[in-house]
Amino acid sequence: MKRSLFFILIFVLFFSLNLFANGVSIKAYFSKAFKDVNYEREAANKVIKNFKYNKKLPPVGKMCVYILRIKRDGTLLVNSKWRSSGYKSFDRACKRAILKAIPFPKLPSSYFARYLEVHFHFEVVK
Repeated sequence: MKRSLFFILIFVLFFSLNLFANGVSIKAYFSKAFKDVNYEREAANKVIKNFKYNKKLPPVGKMCVYILRIKRDGTLLVNSKWRSSGYKSFDRACKRAILKAIPFPKLPSSYFARYLEVHFHFEVVK
């Protein structure tokens, strides 16, 4: 319960970029401290471009969430599934979209942190 509440509070502080692919809403949440909208758009577009799911979609509302930590050079420090949709093939498609997007663009020099945490939500919407 505490972990869920913690992440809900974190998400309130995050900026959301929402894109759609094949009946799936893909939202990318970036830290509020990160101010490069072009980077956010480019990183999120790399994931959505690579999302492919050719099977019947899980029921509307099912969601898979991945948390990434992108290093300064655009590679991943961490890629972990935080929430499963309950459908292994859908979860694997979400992970494949992320892995195919690597490397992400290099972090801008104006951003001083060691890495950028990004949360990707893949939600079935139709």
